[in-house]
Amino acid sequence: MTSTPGSSSTAFIRAVGAGNVLTAEATPIHRGRTQQLWQVEIVGPDDRLVSRGAVRLANLETRGDHPGNESRSS
Repeated sequence: MTSTPGSSSTAFIRAVGAGNVLTAEATPIHRGRTQQLWQVEIVGPDDRLVSRGAVRLANLETRGDHPGNESRSS
């Protein structure tokens, strides 16, 4: 199974100077069979919120994901 972005939104809260270390944490809000929704928060070195975003991913089945579609050797 692979995923592809369906939609994304980001709110930038404050600026951070060059050279600062940022920390990102992604939290799954919904992880279903056909789609996923994740919330991402980024904080600066002082643990203050820098940005918050959400991304919706569409789950795509790969060739071997279907029952009966096992890999065949030639």
